[in-house]
Amino acid sequence: MIRLIRHNLALSGLLILGLALVLAPKADGAAALTQTLLTPSGAVSRIVIPKIRVDSKVVEVAREKRDGRVEWQVADYAAGHHAGSGVPGGGSNVVISGHNNIRGAVFRRLDELRKGDRITLESRHGERFYKVSEVRIVLQDGARDQARMRNARVMAPTPTEQLTLISCWPYQPWPPYRIIVIALPV
Repeated sequence: MIRLIRHNLALSGLLILGLALVLAPKADGAAALTQTLLTPSGAVSRIVIPKIRVDSKVVEVAREKRDGRVEWQVADYAAGHHAGSGVPGGGSNVVISGHNNIRGAVFRRLDELRKGDRITLESRHGERFYKVSEVRIVLQDGARDQARMRNARVMAPTPTEQLTLISCWPYQPWPPYRIIVIALPV
């Protein structure tokens, strides 16, 4: 079962798509956006992060407008591959989110990852390996609209392949921060 989690993003779907076009390189922006919009369902099936004992199925999740806000679905007891984001080996941003403190808490220990830690994604095309290059924590709930828009940029298409993992942080009810892990292909 997939439940919605509010991220208090006051962004519409059009704003997110416009942001993606602005952030993508001018020469390849349209191609990158077209590629991510045409991402087939089920492109990622499993994520493995040995250091923090994650071995989880991955299901596709989508954006929905609810109460005037755009929200990403968050998968229960699984990680969620954001529909429209890149695919392993596809040359753009592969975005995966998961719960930190409820419904399986798949990404409970993301804050223990450090630069160089390995992540494996499985898809219908095989395994793809990544190494963590950055871990950051940003204020989301209670942040100004401009800061929340800056935070949302981590979900935009990128000119080169990367893996972006996102979860709430810290481990508490209604955590106000987001943890973002960026990993690059090995």
